[in-house]
Amino acid sequence: MKIRAAHRRQRRLIGLTPLIDVVFILLFFFMLASSLQNWQGIRFQLAGTSSTMLEQRNTLRYVVHPGARIERDGERLELAAFAGFIESQPPDRLLVLVPAPETPLQDLVSVVDAAELAGLKRIIFGTRP
Repeated sequence: MKIRAAHRRQRRLIGLTPLIDVVFILLFFFMLASSLQNWQGIRFQLAGTSSTMLEQRNTLRYVVHPGARIERDGERLELAAFAGFIESQPPDRLLVLVPAPETPLQDLVSVVDAAELAGLKRIIFGTRP
């Protein structure tokens, strides 16, 4: 009596066409998902260690608190009031922004944007004395 060997299945080769399709679908997805915008950075300077620049009469020094609240000499301003005040100033005045602890970066950017829209050109970031 002869026992038949079990019929072995032949391995199917994986076709390249479905793999190529998947690669192109992934390529298309990542091309659509990526951002192709031209990002513009914010140019700013940090205040130097010398205090002569900060002691000028032409300097506006503000502390930026969370929520884009601005403070100068104990007086707190909202962003709209700050922008209105900055518009009345000459564009060559120096604005020193000092971030308070825990102030989000977005709040600083909002204040810088408001100052630039109001026409101020010289903006630097300072530190607390």
